[in-house]
Amino acid sequence: MPVSHPASAAAAGGTSTQSETAQEGKPPADVEEHPPLETAGGASTVPPYQGTRNTTYVRQKPPPYQFDRTKPDSWPIKNVVLIVLENRSFDHYLGAMADERPDINGVHENDTYANPTWDVYQTEDLDVLSKQAVQMGIRDPPHEANMARLGIYGKMFPEPDDPPNMSGFVKAAQLHWRSSQMTDLRDIMDGMDTKTMLPVTWTLANEFAVFQNWYASVPGPTYPNRLFIYSCTSRGDLSNFNSRIFRGYPQDSIFTRLTQQNVSWINYHTMAPLSLFFKDQRSARNIRENTAPYEDFAKHAANGELPEFTMIDPTFVNMVGAYVENDAHPPSDTARAEALVKEVYEAVRNGPQWNTTLLIITFDEHGGFWDHVPPPAKGVPPPDVYSSSRTDFAFDRLGLRVPTIMISPWINKGRVVSEPEPDDKPSPTSHFEHCSLAATFKKMFGWDRFLTRRDAWAATFEGIFLERSEPRTDCPTTLPEPLPFMDDGNRISGLKLGIIEAALRKVWTIMRYTVGVADLTN
Repeated sequence: MPVSHPASAAAAGGTSTQSETAQEGKPPADVEEHPPLETAGGASTVPPYQGTRNTTYVRQKPPPYQFDRTKPDSWPIKNVVLIVLENRSFDHYLGAMADERPDINGVHENDTYANPTWDVYQTEDLDVLSKQAVQMGIRDPPHEANMARLGIYGKMFPEPDDPPNMSGFVKAAQLHWRSSQMTDLRDIMDGMDTKTMLPVTWTLANEFAVFQNWYASVPGPTYPNRLFIYSCTSRGDLSNFNSRIFRGYPQDSIFTRLTQQNVSWINYHTMAPLSLFFKDQRSARNIRENTAPYEDFAKHAANGELPEFTMIDPTFVNMVGAYVENDAHPPSDTARAEALVKEVYEAVRNGPQWNTTLLIITFDEHGGFWDHVPPPAKGVPPPDVYSSSRTDFAFDRLGLRVPTIMISPWINKGRVVSEPEPDDKPSPTSHFEHCSLAATFKKMFGWDRFLTRRDAWAATFEGIFLERSEPRTDCPTTLPEPLPFMDDGNRISGLKLGIIEAALRKVWTIMRYTVGVADLTN
């Protein structure tokens, strides 16, 4: 059974930043506030959830041929499990599948894509070396917002009508590293041999659905994209490091909406739950009811106790004697990430909630690796009135393609999803991107309003699990073993992100252990 944790309502301190005008969310005085979004479609007919964390969260499956796209309570999916890994582009991680799967828009070994180098360093172009990327030790490519812009446009300051020719990724690495080491630079263009090096991912991609045009929300680094995943805005933040991480972001998030609609959810974690990004989640009650150590996940899955929404945070850094990184972030061992995915899949697959569950595996952003598909830059709405105070970026372009696989017995084998179905596009320009999660959850869980303009615009994906009349019975119960681990846990990694994780863990620890009994009910 889930474990109740003592907790505290202490919040993290911090200092205000100049970019945050009016601390609790008012736009700058010289920017006109947009009118609130209108709710599309009204409230769901799904009855509010009335259980507790000790209840089995499974509703009765409807009979065959009774699914109505307009009535989410008829949908077969009642439980969602989400894993967001780190820093790999689609071509880098899944592109090599195109050699055996012509329906996948990836990269072939004889393709002629290339990125030029800066003349001051080298005069040759670096072409695609499909299937040459290594399991561990790739130097972490630059993927900050300015480096992503250089990668996409081939120049640091593109004009509005410049084409996104995807020609500047090697240049970005040269500029950032101040290096002309060809081994490092070739890593930018190389892709994984998915079949050989990522057997877990390869199997899931062939057994279930690959979304080959799923984009990061922001052409930039981890935390802005994770903020979009969870709240569909970063409130103008375009970098990983700012004081609001420590103080807590004030906006509503998917966690806010789930709680408001009485939808059960748990954030499983090893270091600190990322739901603590948000100020309203830093309460004793939330820590007790909506977070749990990752080691509880398998037990909950086996007992049929997974909530309606499960979020699993990977381990983001190596801490000798405590944690081993398994988020796939370079230079970490991709076999560790494969092991995490295998463990989660097999726990869900062999648990009693399998036939009502959708497992989603995606990546937060491209991590500086090349991809051949330009990200959308037309008709993408800014989520709110905030723009980046560092770059004047208006959040009106998407990031690069990231590997995204959806898994369920309600998904046909070997499915490749390219574009949203017409019924799943709120706008002619809508695409699959990270805010598609919140947009689909709004329908699925009966939220009464959107989080921002971005999730109101993003395409939804319910069509992928409404194609069948009965669940599949041929889904594998076990997955192949990952490659042998190369990372033994004694490598120190992710120092900067580790500082942030340590700070969040401090907040979490204080709230868990320093409150009185009376506070636990508040």
